[in-house]
Amino acid sequence: MSRGALDGLPEDTRHEQFFFDVPTTLALLAELRRFARPLLVCLPSLAAALEAEGRPARLLDRDRRLEGRVRGWERFDLLQPHLVFAKPDAIFIDPPFAGVPLPALKAAVDLLGADSPRRPALALCHLLDRRDELEQIFAAEGLRPMKGPLGYVSVADRTQARIWLYGCSLMRAAPGDRAAGAGPAGG
Repeated sequence: MSRGALDGLPEDTRHEQFFFDVPTTLALLAELRRFARPLLVCLPSLAAALEAEGRPARLLDRDRRLEGRVRGWERFDLLQPHLVFAKPDAIFIDPPFAGVPLPALKAAVDLLGADSPRRPALALCHLLDRRDELEQIFAAEGLRPMKGPLGYVSVADRTQARIWLYGCSLMRAAPGDRAAGAGPAGG
């Protein structure tokens, strides 16, 4: 699978930017296709894949190298968010885990969904060992682990094993996924 608009663009690890591997990209695309107006945050590989399918993608990301590569790109900083008039029905986000505190992430997500007529579905990639904190901060969304572990092109296997897709009640786990149902036990 070609990375389309991202071919030749290296990951910017200084800002915790890592691209998904092919199986994870395909699994997340299947989730994205369920929504008419998904808003992608820090997900350039998924935005490029959607555009390669001929589907418009709205991407918010701090990486200026994406300008001209992803048509729907807009500069966005999770630590200094601004209102984006997108009326998303879903927000998919893969934030920098170390660089963005969870309360700041929650504030950005709330702002991004502020212009929607109803609360958008939320899909969030994050560390499984932060599950309790994520579930507490995103209690109103009913966030729970639903798919994982997620695969990345250049992230160490040991770290990848800890990264899951969390989703709200409007999302669903794929049949046969290791995270089907309520996700992993414990917290």
